[in-house]
This record gives sequence, C-alpha cells and structure tokens, in this order.
Amino acid sequence: MVINFRKAALVLGGILILLLVSISLLGGEGKEIKQQESNPGEQVLATAEMGIKDDSKSDKENDFFAEYRLERERVRGRQIEMLQEIINKESTEKEARLAASLRLVEISEYMEREMKIEHLVKSQGFSECVVIIQPESSTLVVHADSLRLDKEEELRKMVSRLIPCSEEDLCIILKEDD
Repeated sequence: MVINFRKAALVLGGILILLLVSISLLGGEGKEIKQQESNPGEQVLATAEMGIKDDSKSDKENDFFAEYRLERERVRGRQIEMLQEIINKESTEKEARLAASLRLVEISEYMEREMKIEHLVKSQGFSECVVIIQPESSTLVVHADSLRLDKEEELRKMVSRLIPCSEEDLCIILKEDD
C-alpha cells in the first residue's frame, strides 16, 4: 500500500484547521450552542447573547445577519457530519474518503476566510456584514444605506485578496434599515 504523504498531510492539516476554527468560533460559548441545538426558538436569543448589539433600531438588521450566520452554520454542520460519516465508514472506497477529507479541508478554509473577511469589513466601520464564498463568485452583504464608490473599491480589493475570485466577481449588496 502506497501512502501519498503530501495528500495525507494536507488532509490532517485541514482537519487541524477545522478544529482550530471551531474552537475559536465557539470560544467559551458552549452553553449558547447547546441551547441552540436543544431549542430552535432560543437560537436568535442565544446569538444575541454572543455579542450582537442590543440597539432596538437595528434589531431587524441584526436578526437578518444573525439568522444568516446560524443557518450557514447549521448547513455546514450537516455537511461536515455527512463527510465524517463517509470518512469513518469502513466500506467507503478510498477515493471517496479522500474526496470527503479534501472537502472538509475546503469547508474549514471557507470558514476561516469568512471569519477574517467579516471582521475586516466590520473594522472598516460597518456594523454588520456576511460573506458568501463560492468558487466562481462571492457575495458580500453589508449593513449600509449607501456606499461611496471609493469605499466599494476598497472593499472589493480587501475581500478579493482573501477569497478565490476576482474583484469583478465579487457582488456587494447593501442591506438597508427597513
């Protein structure tokens, strides 16, 4: 049996990144995560307790961004669960296990990039944002009523450095107050 050490190292590195990102995202919020899993009605409340501003004017906006993040994490959790089942199942073919491992690495890289981008955008003065990374194009949703052209160009440059798409393939959507 020949083991490709480069691929094995890549898979192990990806799993390590996934674990580190998960730990950093959870950071001490284990109680809130358990509440989310046990009672879906408390999900928005638990998310609000994890640092979302309690400004009544922007509650609807925060709900949009918080709900999007929750749904993104739910979907990813299901994907990761299915991939881990494929990897752990002894009857799974070697190629399928490798593909599942590589997909886990890709998911962990996306999670890390999303977190970095969202924090960088917030550091630019936006109260909220979410990023949706896809192979051909990506989308950035920011909480703003308007966006100057120079600020948009700055966002495009900053975000496109961290994701695998060009500035032209980045769609920026403004989420205004209702």
